Amino acid sequence: MEPVASLMNRLGAELLTVIVGAGASHDCAPKWVNANNVRLQPPLASDIFGVRFQEILEHYPRVEAHSDEIRSQLDRGRNLEALLRDLLDSAARSGNNWSLDIPRYIRELFWTISEDFLRGSSRFDTLVRRAVEAGFERVLFVSLNYDLLLDSALERYDGEEFSDIDAYISPGRKWSLVKPHGSVNWARILENCPKYGDGRFRAPSDLKEAPVFGEGIKVIRWNRHSHDFYVPRKSEEGYLYPEVVVPVEREKVFVCPASHTALADEFVRQCGNFLLIGFSAHDEDLLRLLNGMPARSRVTIVGRGDSPEIFRRICSFDQSFERKELSTRFWDEGFSTYVDSSEFERLGVCEQG
Repeated sequence: MEPVASLMNRLGAELLTVIVGAGASHDCAPKWVNANNVRLQPPLASDIFGVRFQEILEHYPRVEAHSDEIRSQLDRGRNLEALLRDLLDSAARSGNNWSLDIPRYIRELFWTISEDFLRGSSRFDTLVRRAVEAGFERVLFVSLNYDLLLDSALERYDGEEFSDIDAYISPGRKWSLVKPHGSVNWARILENCPKYGDGRFRAPSDLKEAPVFGEGIKVIRWNRHSHDFYVPRKSEEGYLYPEVVVPVEREKVFVCPASHTALADEFVRQCGNFLLIGFSAHDEDLLRLLNGMPARSRVTIVGRGDSPEIFRRICSFDQSFERKELSTRFWDEGFSTYVDSSEFERLGVCEQG
């Protein structure tokens, strides 16, 4: 009988987990990207409230009112997540709901980036094709990004849209997509959103009480001309409030459905190949997920001069990582060059042989 450890290694070699963070979107443009769209390059976390996004930020005046303080503190070296934690805690103590408009700003910002930054394909299209066709039996994509750049690449690859939340983990496909921190095209019904006398919705930040959210995540579309968000082919009553995690320094939780979390957890525990692209390793919820990876897994970290530090960060989260005898590779020339490299090919069929 084949030893259990040997059997697990063999099965794990047939699976690939790809985790993409903000650094992947930041570096996803091919060299021929339209220069007119440089201002919409996907930001790293520290630049979400950058001056280059002022035009969008002004659509949310109660958030924009804090932009000077945020930028000044960041210029002094303050961490954005720690700064937002203090601002949100202060708002909670004073009973002010201005922070409810932050996810609305994030939604418009990253949806605009998703649609306008590039014309044509991106490095995500190359990543999807090469990962799905590399010889693995199944591939799990885990995106920590709010944007739709990876989502669109997967939709183009299969020629199908994500029609509902279950479509992200359809059992009929070779791949699944899990977005632990939410997505700009996800929403929950804000059941007590205030209204004007004519029935139109006011800004959620006008609430004078705690927000009440309905069950279930809706996959929505955006009509940019009317600035409406809607569920295709359905008439939803209620305000479609964005389902995204605000980058605040406190313990984060997955906001994707429990079925997505369960799939990711089970997949990681069986998987033997991990590709981390633009992942900072600062998110403890993701580090807990990675803690389930089997011993002797193969881990490739793609960054820009910081990949060994990212691995040290992962190991420092839990000493059990060091006992797993992981086989690690580092690529410090960025995502944009990695997907065309022979190093990426080594993740595929020849690696499994």
